[in-house]
Order: sequence, then C-alpha cells, then structure tokens
Amino acid sequence: MSSSPPARTAPRKRLGFTLVEALLATIIGALVVVVAFATFRSVNRNRAMLYHYEEVMAHGRYALRRIRLDLANFYLGENAAERRFRGVKGQIDGRPADRMTLFVISDRKVHPQQKEGDLYEVEYGISENPDTGILFLSRRCAPVEDRELGNERGTLTRLARHIRSLTFEFDDEGRWQRQWRDMEHWPRRVRITLLLQDPDQEFPELEMSREIALGPFRRDDLLTPDTTPEHE
Repeated sequence: MSSSPPARTAPRKRLGFTLVEALLATIIGALVVVVAFATFRSVNRNRAMLYHYEEVMAHGRYALRRIRLDLANFYLGENAAERRFRGVKGQIDGRPADRMTLFVISDRKVHPQQKEGDLYEVEYGISENPDTGILFLSRRCAPVEDRELGNERGTLTRLARHIRSLTFEFDDEGRWQRQWRDMEHWPRRVRITLLLQDPDQEFPELEMSREIALGPFRRDDLLTPDTTPEHE
C-alpha cells in the first residue's frame, strides 16, 4: 500500500518589519528631522539678520541724510571770528568716536521753549544712554546769539542706535585728515564713516560711508559778503 506525499503548507505572510528595517527607518526619519530643523533654524536666522540689517541701515541712512543737510546749510560767515567749523578726533573703548561742530543756517525752532533764530550751533558725536549704556549717534543743536562765543548747550537728538564707531575725515586739497580747526577756509569734502552693530553682537558689523562735497573753495579763497557758495 503506497503512502501519499505530505501536503505542502502555504508560506506565512509577514505581519511586520524586521529589526534591520525598523532601525533603518528610524535612522532615515531622524536624519529628515535633523535636516528640517537645521533648515528651519537657518531660515529664521537669515530672516532675523535681514530684519536687523534693514533696521540698522535705516538708522544709518537717516543719520547720513541729516548730516548732509546740515553741511549743505553751514554758515560761511563774514570773518573768521564768526565762523565755526571744527572736527576733533576722539576714541571710545579704542574705537573712533570723532566730533564735528559747525554753524548752520535754519529757520526752524529746535525746541518750543527755545528762542527762534536763523543761526544754530550743531555738533555730531557719539553719546551714551545713561540708563542702558548703549551708544548712539547724537546731534546737538542750539541757537546762537553771539557768533564769537557760540552755544555749547542745546537739544540732544538721537539719530542712530547701535553705533560702534564714528569717523569724520576732511579733504584738505587732496589730503584726508581727521582734525579740522582752521577757520580761514573749509574742507572740500567731508567723509563720514559709521560702524553699526547690535548690542548683543549677534550679527557682523555693518559699515556705512558717504562723502559730501561742500563747494569749490580753495585755501586762498577769501569769502566776501557778495560771494554766493555753491552747495552740493
């Protein structure tokens, strides 16, 4: 009597992943999360940096426009005793912190409590906020009653925050210098350089510079009341 062959059993279906497949899927998922997080963080940082530089540049552009307007309206005077155009080299924490003082013609009152006039003493420099210790570019403006004495007081205005250094350079017939005390003549051009950075120093410093021409004056030019200066 012959025996029948054993019946074949159907292969069992896999109901899950093997250990190797599970580990591989976990690693791939972790890599995707890391890449996505790094990309998200980079996008956020770039967005914050762009916003920061836009704000810093807006402050810098406003300050440079304000300086340009004052230089375009500086008072020439009829004699050296009534003129005021001075540049002084300085430093704060080892960085340039220059000052520039000049007489400016204007028909606007700086402050409602001040007397109205047409001649003002304007000074640009770096000042410090006594509450926060943050440095800012300041503009001091005071009405002038005695042109020989000037006015060292006045109203202080904040023009640009986050300033790290301020440099004024004066073109003396092709030679740039950071000091100007000669009242007999004026520089051909003034170069203003601002270095701006946030207080936390999270982003790199931003440098802004501009050269402003004052007019075709020469060292031997003697200004008379009939002379009309040509401003930029």
